[in-house]
Amino acid sequence: MNEQSVVRRSIVLIAFVLPGLLLNFGLVIVATHLLEQIDFGIFYLSVNLVVMLSAPVVVISFVVSRDIVLFNKDHSLEEAFSFSVQIVRSCLRMSVVLFAASLAILLLAAVVLDVSTPMIAWAIAFNILAVCLVEISRGILQGFKNVPGLGGFSAGWMLLRFLLGGAFLFLFSTAWGGLFGMALAGGLAFLGFANWLQNKKPSNPASVPIVWRKDALAAYPLVIIYSATVAIAFLDIVIAYLILDRTDFATYAATSVLPKALFAVTLPVLQILFPLAISETSRKKPLAKSLLKAILATVMLCLFGSGVILIFSSNFCGGPYGVQYCDDAGLPYLLAAATFACLLRVVVLTKVPKEECWQLYMVVPLIILVTSTALSGAGDSIQLAKFYCGATAGIFTFALIFSVMRNIRIGNIGEY
Repeated sequence: MNEQSVVRRSIVLIAFVLPGLLLNFGLVIVATHLLEQIDFGIFYLSVNLVVMLSAPVVVISFVVSRDIVLFNKDHSLEEAFSFSVQIVRSCLRMSVVLFAASLAILLLAAVVLDVSTPMIAWAIAFNILAVCLVEISRGILQGFKNVPGLGGFSAGWMLLRFLLGGAFLFLFSTAWGGLFGMALAGGLAFLGFANWLQNKKPSNPASVPIVWRKDALAAYPLVIIYSATVAIAFLDIVIAYLILDRTDFATYAATSVLPKALFAVTLPVLQILFPLAISETSRKKPLAKSLLKAILATVMLCLFGSGVILIFSSNFCGGPYGVQYCDDAGLPYLLAAATFACLLRVVVLTKVPKEECWQLYMVVPLIILVTSTALSGAGDSIQLAKFYCGATAGIFTFALIFSVMRNIRIGNIGEY
C-alpha cells in the first residue's frame, strides 16, 4: 500500500476501529437504558469532561508519533523500541501529575456545584489517567506506522470499555459505576501494550539519549490549540449543564451522542495524516495534497455519517434499541456543528509539522466569546444547538481563512 495514501490508509484503520467505535458509543446507548434520565445526563457530562481534560495527552501522543518517525530515520528498529520504552516511562510520570491536578480541580468543582457525591470526581480522574496511558500507547503505534496494530489495539480497548463499563453500570446503576468500569478497561489495555513493547525491546538495548522530554515541553503551543479545538467540540455539553434544567440538559446530552461520534470516527484520518505530514515536511515536500485528502476524507465521513443518522433518526432517537431521551429536532444542527469541529481539528494539526501553531492562538478568545454568549443567550436545548452550530462554523471558517491567507501573504501557498 502506498505510504502516502491518506484516504486508503484511513479506510484500513477505520475498518479495524469502526466495530470498536460502535461498541464505544453503544455503551452510551446502554447507559440511556440503565440509568434514569438525570443520572444519564451526569454520566454523559462526565464522559465529555474526560475527553476535554485529557486533550493535552492526545497532543503528547502526536508528539510521540512525530519523534518516533524522525528517530526511525537515523536509528535502527531496535534503538527505536528502546527509545519508545523511555518515552513510556516519562509519560507515566506526566500522567500521574495530570491525574493529581485533574482530581484536585474536579473535587473543587464538585464542592462549588454542590455535586451529591465526590465519587464522580474520582471516577473522572481515573478515566483521565486511563486515557493518558492508552493515548501514549496509540502514539507509539502511530509513530511506527503500524496500522493493523493501532487499529487492533484501539478496537480491543473500546471492546473492554463496552464490556466493563456496561457491567459496572448494570451492577451499580450509577454514573460513577460505569465510569470506573471504563477506567479499568483503559488500564488493562495499557498493560497489554506494555507487555508487547517489553517483548519488542532488545535484551541489551543501546544507549539512547533522552531528548524527548524537551520535545514534549516544547509542544505547549499545540497543547493550547488542540485543547481549544476539543473544547469547541464538547463545550456545549458543559454549557448545557450550566444553563438548562436537569431534564432539558439530559435531553440535549442524549441528542448529542450520535453527532459527537463523528469526532471519534474521523480521528483515524488524523492518525494517518500526522506521521505522513511529518515525513513530507522533513523531506521539504508540500503538505497541500495530503491536507486536501484529509479534508476530503473527513468531509466524506461526516456527510455519510450524518446522512445515515438523519435517515434513520426515528430508529436512533428512542425506540427499543436507540438512544433514550433523544430529541431528533436538534440533530441537524448538532451534526453540522460536529462536522465543522472535525474540520477545524484537521486544520490545526496540519500546522504542527511546520511549527506554526501560534497562528491559531486567536481560536482561544473565540471560545471565550462563544461560551459567554451562549451562557447569556441560549434559553432551551434547540436554541443552544442552533447557536452552537453557527459558532463552530464561524470558528472553522476563521481558522481556515486565517491560515490560508497567511501562506498567500508569505508566498507559501503551495506548501500550505
